[in-house]
Amino acid sequence: MKIVQVIENFLPDSVGGTETYVLNISRIFMDSGHEVHVVAPSVNGDREYLFEGIKVHRYSIDKIAKKDEYKQIVAPKGLNQFIDIIKTIEPDVVHFNTFNRSVNIYHLKSVKQLGIKTFLTPHISGIFCAKGSLIDYCGQRCDGIVSKHDCVKCYLKSNGYGNRTILISRLAEKMLHLHHSFDKMIPSPAFLKQNRLDEYNDLNKWADGVIALSPWIENALRGNGVNNVILVRQGISESLMHSSDSNLDPLGRLKIIYVGRVYQIKNLETLCDALESIDADKVELTMACICNDDEYSRNIKRRLMKLPHVNWYENVPQNKLGKIIRQNDFLILTSFSEMSPLVILESFANNVPVIATDIPPISDNVENTKNGILFPVGDSLQLSQILVDLINNPNAKTAMKSGVKPPRTFKDVASELLQIYNS
Repeated sequence: MKIVQVIENFLPDSVGGTETYVLNISRIFMDSGHEVHVVAPSVNGDREYLFEGIKVHRYSIDKIAKKDEYKQIVAPKGLNQFIDIIKTIEPDVVHFNTFNRSVNIYHLKSVKQLGIKTFLTPHISGIFCAKGSLIDYCGQRCDGIVSKHDCVKCYLKSNGYGNRTILISRLAEKMLHLHHSFDKMIPSPAFLKQNRLDEYNDLNKWADGVIALSPWIENALRGNGVNNVILVRQGISESLMHSSDSNLDPLGRLKIIYVGRVYQIKNLETLCDALESIDADKVELTMACICNDDEYSRNIKRRLMKLPHVNWYENVPQNKLGKIIRQNDFLILTSFSEMSPLVILESFANNVPVIATDIPPISDNVENTKNGILFPVGDSLQLSQILVDLINNPNAKTAMKSGVKPPRTFKDVASELLQIYNS
Protein backbone atom coordinates (compact mmCIF):
# COMPACT_ATOMS: atom_id res chain seq x y z
CA MET A 1 0.00 0.00 0.00
CA LYS A 2 1.16 3.53 -0.79
CA ILE A 3 0.46 5.91 2.09
CA VAL A 4 0.94 9.68 2.13
CA GLN A 5 1.14 11.51 5.46
CA VAL A 6 0.37 15.24 5.14
CA ILE A 7 1.67 17.54 7.87
CA GLU A 8 2.25 21.30 8.31
CA ASN A 9 6.00 20.92 8.93
CA PHE A 10 8.44 18.06 9.29
CA LEU A 11 11.84 17.02 10.49
CA PRO A 12 14.50 18.23 10.55
CA ASP A 13 12.93 21.70 10.25
CA SER A 14 10.54 21.19 13.16
CA VAL A 15 10.47 18.78 16.10
CA GLY A 16 7.22 18.47 18.03
CA GLY A 17 4.49 16.07 19.05
CA THR A 18 2.81 15.87 15.64
CA GLU A 19 6.12 15.40 13.83
CA THR A 20 7.05 12.65 16.30
CA TYR A 21 3.70 10.94 15.75
CA VAL A 22 4.00 11.01 11.95
CA LEU A 23 7.64 9.86 12.04
CA ASN A 24 6.95 6.86 14.25
CA ILE A 25 3.77 5.78 12.46
CA SER A 26 5.56 6.07 9.12
CA ARG A 27 8.46 3.93 10.34
CA ILE A 28 6.08 1.17 11.41
CA PHE A 29 4.17 1.30 8.12
CA MET A 30 7.47 0.96 6.24
CA ASP A 31 8.60 -1.93 8.46
CA SER A 32 5.32 -3.64 7.55
CA GLY A 33 6.17 -3.39 3.85
CA HIS A 34 4.20 -0.27 2.91
CA GLU A 35 5.54 2.65 0.89
CA VAL A 36 5.30 5.93 2.82
CA HIS A 37 5.68 9.53 1.69
CA VAL A 38 5.45 12.69 3.80
CA VAL A 39 4.12 15.82 2.08
CA ALA A 40 4.43 19.20 3.79
CA PRO A 41 4.36 22.88 2.80
CA SER A 42 7.49 24.96 3.29
CA VAL A 43 8.34 28.66 3.44
CA ASN A 44 11.88 27.75 2.34
CA GLY A 45 11.11 26.61 -1.19
CA ASP A 46 10.45 23.33 -3.00
CA ARG A 47 12.65 20.40 -2.15
CA GLU A 48 12.69 16.63 -1.74
CA TYR A 49 14.81 14.62 0.67
CA LEU A 50 15.00 11.41 2.68
CA PHE A 51 14.58 11.50 6.43
CA GLU A 52 15.37 8.18 8.11
CA GLY A 53 14.41 6.45 4.86
CA ILE A 54 11.10 8.32 4.50
CA LYS A 55 10.55 10.21 1.24
CA VAL A 56 9.70 13.83 2.10
CA HIS A 57 8.19 16.24 -0.43
CA ARG A 58 8.12 19.98 0.42
CA TYR A 59 6.27 22.56 -1.67
CA SER A 60 6.35 26.36 -1.43
CA ILE A 61 3.91 28.58 0.43
CA ASP A 62 4.20 32.22 1.50
CA LYS A 63 5.51 32.91 4.97
CA ILE A 64 2.49 35.13 5.63
CA ALA A 65 -0.84 34.10 4.12
CA LYS A 66 -2.87 36.58 2.12
CA LYS A 67 -6.00 37.78 3.89
CA ASP A 68 -8.37 35.89 1.59
CA GLU A 69 -6.35 32.71 2.17
CA TYR A 70 -6.52 33.26 5.91
CA LYS A 71 -10.28 33.75 5.65
CA GLN A 72 -10.36 30.63 3.42
CA ILE A 73 -12.29 32.51 0.75
CA VAL A 74 -9.72 31.26 -1.77
CA ALA A 75 -7.55 28.17 -1.95
CA PRO A 76 -4.15 28.52 -0.24
CA LYS A 77 -1.01 28.99 -2.26
CA GLY A 78 0.67 25.72 -3.16
CA LEU A 79 -2.53 23.73 -3.71
CA ASN A 80 -1.71 22.98 -7.35
CA GLN A 81 1.81 21.86 -6.43
CA PHE A 82 0.33 19.68 -3.69
CA ILE A 83 -2.07 18.05 -6.16
CA ASP A 84 0.78 17.44 -8.64
CA ILE A 85 2.81 15.68 -5.91
CA ILE A 86 -0.16 13.47 -5.02
CA LYS A 87 -0.78 12.61 -8.69
CA THR A 88 2.90 11.69 -9.11
CA ILE A 89 2.93 9.41 -6.04
CA GLU A 90 -0.46 7.79 -6.87
CA PRO A 91 -1.15 6.75 -3.25
CA ASP A 92 -3.88 4.45 -1.98
CA VAL A 93 -4.39 6.56 1.15
CA VAL A 94 -3.71 10.19 2.04
CA HIS A 95 -3.79 10.89 5.77
CA PHE A 96 -3.91 14.56 6.82
CA ASN A 97 -2.34 15.43 10.18
CA THR A 98 -2.82 19.17 9.66
CA PHE A 99 -5.90 21.33 9.09
CA ASN A 100 -5.17 25.04 9.05
CA ARG A 101 -4.59 27.95 6.66
CA SER A 102 -1.83 26.11 4.72
CA VAL A 103 -3.45 22.66 4.50
CA ASN A 104 -7.22 22.46 4.72
CA ILE A 105 -10.48 21.32 3.17
CA TYR A 106 -9.33 22.44 -0.31
CA HIS A 107 -6.55 19.83 -0.19
CA LEU A 108 -8.70 17.07 1.28
CA LYS A 109 -11.47 17.64 -1.28
CA SER A 110 -8.96 17.67 -4.17
CA VAL A 111 -7.47 14.34 -3.05
CA LYS A 112 -10.88 12.71 -2.62
CA GLN A 113 -11.92 13.87 -6.10
CA LEU A 114 -8.94 11.90 -7.43
CA GLY A 115 -10.60 8.76 -6.05
CA ILE A 116 -8.12 8.32 -3.18
CA LYS A 117 -9.07 7.37 0.39
CA THR A 118 -8.72 10.36 2.74
CA PHE A 119 -8.38 10.57 6.52
CA LEU A 120 -7.81 13.42 8.95
CA THR A 121 -6.26 13.37 12.42
CA PRO A 122 -6.52 16.79 14.13
CA HIS A 123 -3.52 17.20 16.44
CA ILE A 124 -3.95 20.84 17.49
CA SER A 125 -6.88 22.85 18.79
CA GLY A 126 -7.19 25.05 15.69
CA ILE A 127 -9.72 22.52 14.38
CA PHE A 128 -12.06 23.99 17.00
CA CYS A 129 -10.62 27.34 18.14
CA ALA A 130 -9.52 30.33 16.03
CA LYS A 131 -7.28 31.48 18.90
CA GLY A 132 -5.78 28.02 19.27
CA SER A 133 -6.17 28.09 23.04
CA LEU A 134 -9.62 26.59 23.76
CA ILE A 135 -9.95 29.18 26.52
CA ASP A 136 -13.13 31.25 26.31
CA TYR A 137 -13.52 34.98 26.94
CA CYS A 138 -14.30 34.28 30.62
CA GLY A 139 -11.01 32.42 31.03
CA GLN A 140 -12.69 29.02 31.21
CA ARG A 141 -11.82 25.86 29.31
CA CYS A 142 -13.95 25.59 26.13
CA ASP A 143 -15.58 22.28 25.15
CA GLY A 144 -14.68 22.76 21.47
CA ILE A 145 -18.26 23.10 20.25
CA VAL A 146 -18.24 25.90 17.67
CA SER A 147 -20.83 28.66 18.03
CA LYS A 148 -20.37 31.33 15.40
CA HIS A 149 -21.58 34.21 17.57
CA ASP A 150 -19.81 33.12 20.77
CA CYS A 151 -16.55 32.19 19.03
CA VAL A 152 -16.29 35.51 17.17
CA LYS A 153 -17.12 37.39 20.36
CA CYS A 154 -14.45 35.41 22.22
CA TYR A 155 -11.81 36.12 19.57
CA LEU A 156 -12.60 39.82 19.43
CA LYS A 157 -12.63 40.20 23.20
CA SER A 158 -9.23 38.51 23.44
CA ASN A 159 -7.94 41.17 21.04
CA GLY A 160 -9.06 44.09 23.17
CA TYR A 161 -12.50 44.98 21.83
CA GLY A 162 -14.12 44.72 25.29
CA ASN A 163 -17.87 45.34 25.48
CA ARG A 164 -18.03 46.14 21.77
CA THR A 165 -17.58 42.45 20.91
CA ILE A 166 -21.28 41.58 21.14
CA LEU A 167 -22.29 44.31 18.67
CA ILE A 168 -19.39 43.60 16.28
CA SER A 169 -19.90 39.82 16.31
CA ARG A 170 -23.65 40.15 15.64
CA LEU A 171 -23.01 42.63 12.83
CA ALA A 172 -20.36 40.35 11.30
CA GLU A 173 -22.75 37.40 11.45
CA LYS A 174 -25.42 39.35 9.54
CA MET A 175 -22.92 40.65 6.98
CA LEU A 176 -21.80 37.11 6.14
CA HIS A 177 -25.19 36.56 4.50
CA LEU A 178 -25.07 39.78 2.44
CA HIS A 179 -23.27 40.69 -0.78
CA HIS A 180 -19.58 39.74 -1.16
CA SER A 181 -18.69 43.44 -1.39
CA PHE A 182 -18.84 43.44 2.42
CA ASP A 183 -16.08 40.79 2.61
CA LYS A 184 -13.26 43.19 3.43
CA MET A 185 -15.30 44.73 6.27
CA ILE A 186 -15.99 41.45 8.03
CA PRO A 187 -13.55 40.40 10.77
CA SER A 188 -11.48 37.35 9.74
CA PRO A 189 -12.68 35.31 12.75
CA ALA A 190 -16.24 35.52 11.42
CA PHE A 191 -15.12 33.90 8.18
CA LEU A 192 -13.06 31.32 10.06
CA LYS A 193 -15.99 30.24 12.19
CA GLN A 194 -18.41 30.12 9.25
CA ASN A 195 -15.88 28.19 7.21
CA ARG A 196 -15.16 25.87 10.12
CA LEU A 197 -18.86 25.04 10.43
CA ASP A 198 -18.94 24.40 6.67
CA GLU A 199 -15.81 22.24 6.99
CA TYR A 200 -17.41 20.01 9.59
CA ASN A 201 -20.18 19.28 7.09
CA ASP A 202 -17.63 18.81 4.29
CA LEU A 203 -15.66 16.30 6.38
CA ASN A 204 -18.67 14.00 6.29
CA LYS A 205 -18.54 14.18 2.48
CA TRP A 206 -14.84 14.28 1.65
CA ALA A 207 -13.14 12.30 4.45
CA ASP A 208 -13.42 8.54 4.74
CA GLY A 209 -12.71 8.94 8.45
CA VAL A 210 -11.73 11.52 11.06
CA ILE A 211 -9.42 10.05 13.68
CA ALA A 212 -9.82 11.27 17.27
CA LEU A 213 -6.77 10.75 19.49
CA SER A 214 -8.74 10.95 22.75
CA PRO A 215 -12.36 10.69 23.95
CA TRP A 216 -12.80 14.44 24.44
CA ILE A 217 -11.79 15.10 20.81
CA GLU A 218 -14.23 12.44 19.66
CA ASN A 219 -17.02 14.10 21.67
CA ALA A 220 -16.16 17.58 20.37
CA LEU A 221 -16.09 16.43 16.75
CA ARG A 222 -19.44 14.67 17.09
CA GLY A 223 -20.84 17.71 18.88
CA ASN A 224 -19.89 19.77 15.81
CA GLY A 225 -21.78 17.43 13.50
CA VAL A 226 -18.91 15.25 12.25
CA ASN A 227 -20.33 11.75 11.89
CA ASN A 228 -17.43 9.67 10.57
CA VAL A 229 -15.31 9.88 13.74
CA ILE A 230 -13.11 6.95 14.79
CA LEU A 231 -11.37 6.85 18.17
CA VAL A 232 -7.73 5.71 17.89
CA ARG A 233 -5.99 6.58 21.14
CA GLN A 234 -2.46 7.96 21.18
CA GLY A 235 0.58 5.73 21.58
CA ILE A 236 4.32 6.15 22.08
CA SER A 237 7.52 4.62 20.79
CA GLU A 238 8.49 1.28 22.32
CA SER A 239 12.03 2.63 22.63
CA LEU A 240 10.76 4.92 25.39
CA MET A 241 9.43 2.07 27.53
CA HIS A 242 11.59 1.74 30.64
CA SER A 243 11.26 1.49 34.40
CA SER A 244 12.43 4.53 36.34
CA ASP A 245 14.81 4.41 39.27
CA SER A 246 12.70 4.43 42.44
CA ASN A 247 15.53 5.48 44.77
CA LEU A 248 14.85 8.64 46.75
CA ASP A 249 17.13 11.61 46.16
CA PRO A 250 19.84 11.48 48.87
CA LEU A 251 19.47 15.24 49.38
CA GLY A 252 15.73 14.94 49.82
CA ARG A 253 14.90 17.01 46.77
CA LEU A 254 11.73 16.51 44.76
CA LYS A 255 12.77 16.04 41.13
CA ILE A 256 10.30 17.30 38.53
CA ILE A 257 10.57 17.69 34.77
CA TYR A 258 8.78 19.76 32.15
CA VAL A 259 8.87 18.49 28.56
CA GLY A 260 7.49 20.55 25.70
CA ARG A 261 7.35 23.90 23.99
CA VAL A 262 7.77 27.18 25.87
CA TYR A 263 4.90 29.39 24.85
CA GLN A 264 1.83 31.06 26.37
CA ILE A 265 -0.66 28.21 26.14
CA LYS A 266 1.62 26.08 28.32
CA ASN A 267 1.07 28.64 31.12
CA LEU A 268 4.53 28.21 32.59
CA GLU A 269 3.98 31.31 34.72
CA THR A 270 2.03 29.01 37.07
CA LEU A 271 5.09 26.82 37.50
CA CYS A 272 7.31 29.87 38.07
CA ASP A 273 4.90 31.32 40.64
CA ALA A 274 4.62 28.03 42.52
CA LEU A 275 8.37 27.43 42.71
CA GLU A 276 9.08 31.02 43.72
CA SER A 277 6.67 30.72 46.65
CA ILE A 278 8.26 27.66 48.30
CA ASP A 279 11.70 26.60 49.48
CA ALA A 280 13.12 25.99 46.00
CA ASP A 281 16.22 24.39 47.47
CA LYS A 282 14.03 21.31 48.02
CA VAL A 283 13.13 21.02 44.32
CA GLU A 284 15.21 20.14 41.30
CA LEU A 285 13.57 21.16 38.01
CA THR A 286 14.59 19.88 34.60
CA MET A 287 13.36 21.71 31.50
CA ALA A 288 13.56 19.61 28.32
CA CYS A 289 12.05 22.18 26.01
CA ILE A 290 11.68 23.74 22.60
CA CYS A 291 12.01 27.54 22.66
CA ASN A 292 11.34 30.39 20.32
CA ASP A 293 13.49 33.49 20.49
CA ASP A 294 10.68 35.63 21.89
CA GLU A 295 10.03 37.66 25.01
CA TYR A 296 7.80 35.02 26.60
CA SER A 297 10.45 32.29 26.35
CA ARG A 298 13.20 34.62 27.54
CA ASN A 299 11.14 35.74 30.53
CA ILE A 300 10.31 32.18 31.59
CA LYS A 301 13.95 31.17 31.29
CA ARG A 302 15.09 34.22 33.29
CA ARG A 303 12.68 33.43 36.12
CA LEU A 304 13.47 29.75 36.31
CA MET A 305 17.24 30.10 36.04
CA LYS A 306 17.20 32.26 39.18
CA LEU A 307 16.16 29.16 41.13
CA PRO A 308 18.95 27.11 42.73
CA HIS A 309 18.51 23.73 41.01
CA VAL A 310 17.43 23.99 37.37
CA ASN A 311 18.67 21.94 34.41
CA TRP A 312 17.80 23.59 31.08
CA TYR A 313 17.99 21.48 27.90
CA GLU A 314 16.71 22.49 24.47
CA ASN A 315 15.81 20.27 21.50
CA VAL A 316 16.48 16.96 23.23
CA PRO A 317 16.55 14.06 20.70
CA GLN A 318 13.75 11.56 21.18
CA ASN A 319 16.20 8.71 21.78
CA LYS A 320 17.60 10.58 24.82
CA LEU A 321 14.33 11.93 26.21
CA GLY A 322 13.29 8.76 28.03
CA LYS A 323 16.51 8.62 30.05
CA ILE A 324 16.03 12.23 31.17
CA ILE A 325 12.38 11.67 32.12
CA ARG A 326 13.03 8.59 34.23
CA GLN A 327 15.61 10.42 36.34
CA ASN A 328 12.71 12.42 37.81
CA ASP A 329 9.92 11.80 40.30
CA PHE A 330 7.15 13.59 38.40
CA LEU A 331 6.42 15.14 35.04
CA ILE A 332 4.70 18.52 35.34
CA LEU A 333 2.24 20.16 32.93
CA THR A 334 0.65 23.53 33.64
CA SER A 335 -1.14 24.02 30.31
CA PHE A 336 -4.27 26.07 29.78
CA SER A 337 -5.17 23.74 26.93
CA GLU A 338 -3.99 20.57 25.21
CA MET A 339 -5.33 18.32 22.46
CA SER A 340 -3.79 14.94 23.26
CA PRO A 341 -0.44 15.45 25.00
CA LEU A 342 1.99 12.74 23.96
CA VAL A 343 4.36 13.64 26.77
CA ILE A 344 2.02 12.12 29.39
CA LEU A 345 2.31 8.73 27.69
CA GLU A 346 6.08 9.18 27.41
CA SER A 347 6.19 9.83 31.13
CA PHE A 348 4.05 6.77 31.91
CA ALA A 349 6.29 4.70 29.63
CA ASN A 350 9.10 5.50 32.05
CA ASN A 351 6.94 4.81 35.12
CA VAL A 352 6.91 8.48 36.08
CA PRO A 353 3.60 9.89 37.41
CA VAL A 354 2.27 13.29 36.35
CA ILE A 355 1.32 16.54 38.08
CA ALA A 356 -0.93 18.45 35.69
CA THR A 357 -3.86 20.77 35.17
CA ASP A 358 -7.33 19.27 35.39
CA ILE A 359 -8.52 19.61 31.78
CA PRO A 360 -10.19 16.89 29.65
CA PRO A 361 -7.22 15.91 27.44
CA ILE A 362 -5.13 15.35 30.58
CA SER A 363 -7.80 13.81 32.80
CA ASP A 364 -8.46 11.29 30.00
CA ASN A 365 -5.13 9.74 31.09
CA VAL A 366 -4.29 11.00 34.59
CA GLU A 367 -6.35 9.67 37.51
CA ASN A 368 -6.00 11.99 40.48
CA THR A 369 -3.86 10.48 43.31
CA LYS A 370 -3.56 7.16 41.40
CA ASN A 371 -1.02 7.83 38.64
CA GLY A 372 -0.62 11.54 39.25
CA ILE A 373 -2.12 14.68 40.75
CA LEU A 374 -4.50 17.14 39.09
CA PHE A 375 -4.93 20.80 40.01
CA PRO A 376 -7.08 23.66 38.63
CA VAL A 377 -5.75 25.63 35.65
CA GLY A 378 -3.64 28.58 36.75
CA ASP A 379 -3.83 27.76 40.47
CA SER A 380 -0.21 28.31 41.50
CA LEU A 381 -1.13 28.23 45.21
CA GLN A 382 -2.52 24.71 44.94
CA LEU A 383 0.43 23.62 42.83
CA SER A 384 2.85 24.97 45.42
CA GLN A 385 0.95 23.09 48.15
CA ILE A 386 1.14 19.88 46.11
CA LEU A 387 4.91 20.29 45.79
CA VAL A 388 5.32 21.02 49.51
CA ASP A 389 3.24 17.94 50.41
CA LEU A 390 5.36 15.75 48.16
CA ILE A 391 8.58 17.17 49.64
CA ASN A 392 7.33 16.43 53.16
CA ASN A 393 6.09 12.98 52.20
CA PRO A 394 8.68 11.58 49.76
CA ASN A 395 7.16 8.08 49.92
CA ALA A 396 3.94 9.34 48.32
CA LYS A 397 5.49 9.04 44.88
CA THR A 398 5.92 5.29 45.39
CA ALA A 399 2.17 4.76 45.61
CA MET A 400 1.55 6.79 42.48
CA LYS A 401 4.31 4.99 40.59
CA SER A 402 2.51 1.72 41.29
CA GLY A 403 -0.60 3.21 39.67
CA VAL A 404 1.19 4.00 36.41
CA LYS A 405 0.36 1.49 33.69
CA PRO A 406 2.33 0.98 30.45
CA PRO A 407 0.74 3.05 27.67
CA ARG A 408 -0.20 1.99 24.18
CA THR A 409 2.57 2.00 21.63
CA PHE A 410 2.76 3.39 18.11
CA LYS A 411 2.60 -0.21 16.90
CA ASP A 412 -0.88 -0.45 18.42
CA VAL A 413 -1.86 2.81 16.71
CA ALA A 414 -0.41 1.80 13.34
CA SER A 415 -2.15 -1.58 13.47
CA GLU A 416 -5.52 0.09 14.06
CA LEU A 417 -4.91 2.63 11.29
CA LEU A 418 -4.04 -0.10 8.77
CA GLN A 419 -7.27 -1.91 9.63
CA ILE A 420 -9.16 1.35 9.04
CA TYR A 421 -7.37 1.99 5.73
CA ASN A 422 -8.26 -1.49 4.54
CA SER A 423 -11.89 -1.42 5.65
